[in-house]
Amino acid sequence: MTDWLRKLQQLEIEQLCVFAEICDKYNLRYYLVGGTLLGAVRHKGFIPWDDDIDVAMPRVDYNRFLDIAPHELPKDLELENPVQIPKDPYYVTRLRRRNTVYESGYIRQFELPCTGVWIDVFPLDDQPRQESFLQRIDGYLIERHLNRIIRNYYNAGPITAGGGAYLWLARCLPFAFYRKARDRIARRHEGKNLAYWLTYAGIFGYRKETFAKSVFEPPAQLEFEGRLYTAPGDYHQWLLRMYGDYMQLPPPEKRVPHKAVRFLIDGVSQL
Repeated sequence: MTDWLRKLQQLEIEQLCVFAEICDKYNLRYYLVGGTLLGAVRHKGFIPWDDDIDVAMPRVDYNRFLDIAPHELPKDLELENPVQIPKDPYYVTRLRRRNTVYESGYIRQFELPCTGVWIDVFPLDDQPRQESFLQRIDGYLIERHLNRIIRNYYNAGPITAGGGAYLWLARCLPFAFYRKARDRIARRHEGKNLAYWLTYAGIFGYRKETFAKSVFEPPAQLEFEGRLYTAPGDYHQWLLRMYGDYMQLPPPEKRVPHKAVRFLIDGVSQL
């Protein structure tokens, strides 16, 4: 492990600890997910080459966290919601650290303001079942159209052959329109307390990202870097669907961090 990667992980561990303390104080539900959950199960901490932390919250707790956190966070941390950034194509809130810079490839790709080291906080939205006709329509609209438009709205070139006309037509409406449309579809069942949760902010697609709430609740407590955090109770089922044989290490050539291009602490380069 490189020195810069461990420095980055240590900052993110501190941020996760603050996040969990706020959630515990206000009885907000959260769960380790993604590579963070995999790291907790397989390594009791970070996957050695991982460079981010992922947590998810049911929408009702997520909304409360957005309201509470700005008043509870220490001065060196801030909450960043993508709606605050005009060109941000993503659908996840970030808990950022001031006086740091962590620039990844996507920040340069979308020419986003380069801000501090972050952890990702994903919303979990209610769904009535594992899959339905309406959910297939919603997933198709979000994954095949809205995300496609949002991620390419400011690109100069066409998406694919013939995609230039599609994108040109899409630009007849403002960027904010598509972000609001995606949010309204994702939150279609908000407040209904249904049997499943889905996050459209994940990378695996709505079919994989839809889980019965019984997979999450009652929750488990898993060790991550020397402290216990909340995780899906049936984390085995969650990890098995997402990663297959998740205890098997990937080949050496895939044991690399995400594409970091710049990492600064107080203006000093760490890469």
